[in-house]
Amino acid sequence: MTQNVVLGMDVGGTNCRIGLITEDLQVLEFEIFPTEKVFSKDLNASINISSFIKAYLLRNLKDMNLLAVSIGFPSTISRDKKTVIQTPNIKNISDNFAAVDLLEKELNCTVYANKDTNNLLLYDMNELDINDYQDVCGIYFGTGVGNAVMINGKILTGHNGVASELGHLPVYGNSNKCTCGNIGCLETLISGLALVQLRNANFPQTELNEIFLKKSKTPEVCKFIKGMAQTVALQANIFDPECIILGGGLLMDGYFPFSDFEREIHASTRKPYPEKNMLLKYSHPTQINGVIGAGIYAYKRLKDVNYR
Repeated sequence: MTQNVVLGMDVGGTNCRIGLITEDLQVLEFEIFPTEKVFSKDLNASINISSFIKAYLLRNLKDMNLLAVSIGFPSTISRDKKTVIQTPNIKNISDNFAAVDLLEKELNCTVYANKDTNNLLLYDMNELDINDYQDVCGIYFGTGVGNAVMINGKILTGHNGVASELGHLPVYGNSNKCTCGNIGCLETLISGLALVQLRNANFPQTELNEIFLKKSKTPEVCKFIKGMAQTVALQANIFDPECIILGGGLLMDGYFPFSDFEREIHASTRKPYPEKNMLLKYSHPTQINGVIGAGIYAYKRLKDVNYR
């Protein structure tokens, strides 16, 4: 019997990950490539991506039946999930990239596009066995601050499709310029990029991966952790979710001060609720999370044509 699969692709600022996802969410033929090798400066994004996928399928599809291609972008995506509006950290993806229409023409198959953190939230809910929860937020402290919100069992998209841009909330008094082009975005203060700047300004002799190990009790790092915690409390106070999933590279440092972080989250969250019964869970990041999340999204779209 021919095995049905979808191709899941997770486009990141540093690496692109790709694999074939079975209906029971197993990953086959997983591969990872530097993003700069996928996106040539001399070709447009649709040719880059389609050429990459065609070569991958030629190597790996064999006798399997491809149902769809599903791609998670580190971008804002239009409400109809067809256009990649903006990708600040990958210069070779132009604004308003008509990803779905162009790639379906190039690949001659069904293509789905989604914001990468929406796919991560779908993966984490499945991995943490909370698929029955209806109101869930995911906050991912990485290079920037990624975010996804589910309300009443549906991913929040917004009028234009660009909801849940938590990292780009303007912070009063913040004059830092963000990669998105605006001034004052939250992730210019609380993110991996911001941590690099904090280290360079205050602890230039300390390796970045030792900041939390050696400097977690300094005023500068304590303020940084408190800012991260207030970001979580902000989302808790707005959405009152059943669960907040926390992930991203900053939390996976190995020396991250979780107890200080959680204490500050509870200190900043509205009393008595949602603070009293706030549930925090942590993502278990691996290289395949976004790829499987893209697969989950594709199977939901294949099952329900109205699912977005």
